Amino acid sequence: MKKMHEPLHKVQADARAAFFAILASLCIFSGCTNGILNPLSPADDAMDANDAPLYSGETSKSLCVLPGAGSGLAGSGKKVLLIVESVLYSSIVNELDIYRGDLVADGWTVETILTPKRNNRNKYMHVDLATNIIWPRIVPGMHVFFVGSCPMPYIGFGINPDGHQDTKGAYASTAYYGIPVTNYWTDTRDNSGFLSKSAQRNIPGDGKFDQDILPSPPLVSIGFLDVSSLKIKGWGSLLDQNSFTIQKYREYFANNHSYRMNGWRPRIVAAQGEWTASYSSAFSNWAISNGFSYLAFRYSYSNASQRFSPLNSIPFGVLYDTKVFSDKDSFWTNIHGQWAVLDLYYGSYQIDFGSKRLMNPLGAGALATGSMGAINVWNIIGLEIGKTLGEIWKQSVSADLKRPYVVLYGDPTLTLRR
Repeated sequence: MKKMHEPLHKVQADARAAFFAILASLCIFSGCTNGILNPLSPADDAMDANDAPLYSGETSKSLCVLPGAGSGLAGSGKKVLLIVESVLYSSIVNELDIYRGDLVADGWTVETILTPKRNNRNKYMHVDLATNIIWPRIVPGMHVFFVGSCPMPYIGFGINPDGHQDTKGAYASTAYYGIPVTNYWTDTRDNSGFLSKSAQRNIPGDGKFDQDILPSPPLVSIGFLDVSSLKIKGWGSLLDQNSFTIQKYREYFANNHSYRMNGWRPRIVAAQGEWTASYSSAFSNWAISNGFSYLAFRYSYSNASQRFSPLNSIPFGVLYDTKVFSDKDSFWTNIHGQWAVLDLYYGSYQIDFGSKRLMNPLGAGALATGSMGAINVWNIIGLEIGKTLGEIWKQSVSADLKRPYVVLYGDPTLTLRR
């Protein structure tokens, strides 16, 4: 077992947080020495929504590389690119320090990048981030972890994973960041005739790519953590929205650290729940494969709203959930402590980024969730021998390039520790 990190002295912590608050707000590193980029200039900040895409490789001066943010074993072949929303960074810098320390202890080399919060003024922030920061740094085995409201690519003209007409179109796709291809993507088609929801609507020049199929498998493993869609009203919090969001990030990294220090272990390694409209058989279909060992599962239920209360199964290791657990905020506010290492969910209207059944578990104790969480979509082979969640995502996306919407929300460097 690794040695627990010593808590930072309060004075040191406050001083460090204050320093990084100044750093994140001003991005004081100037010039291009040692790969450090200039801060966002007033001219850049005023970019018009119709600005041309940055396909030329032009640097927008909006990204900042932090030197000395973390190091690992030279030549270990394990690299993490930690990309953090710049405004958020100073509020969780102490948690990120502990997280980076955990990664280094596991043999990872860590590089930290600050990126502006995604916005509608520059619809091609993801192109800038990919071409100027991520793609030049790709090495075999690299993992990329986005934390905060970072730029999120959308891909698709007529993708329709759940079969509903009003969800036909574009979907969040982190796979774009792992595929260093520039001459494939276009943004010229208009699918507004589908009358889809706004998230799936794709019109020329909106920053959403037209292609429904990925050009090639991703070269890196990617996770994306953004809990900003959790709202105080649904969660019954007395905090203001900003304080509540920061609290949820801090809780997430506290759970992450505790898990890495063997503070909690999943009692159920893997289970599949399928909604069968019968409470007695709701968990009758088990994912018995890959050498996993299963424990008995018991549950109780209160009403027909699919709100199940597991009695002896928390935390899960891997949970395949197809419409068993509720997507309602009220269910997740009653979950305390640890929920799951990886919670995979598939259900209508709960596939895309920001949907409650994908985001709520991250605020209630899950370390990762996955979109389109069906067994024939997610290939978890290798978890039993130490593959990371990011590698599981990567092999799942690579198996079918027609599924760019398969996304891992949470830390991609985690393994299934038992």
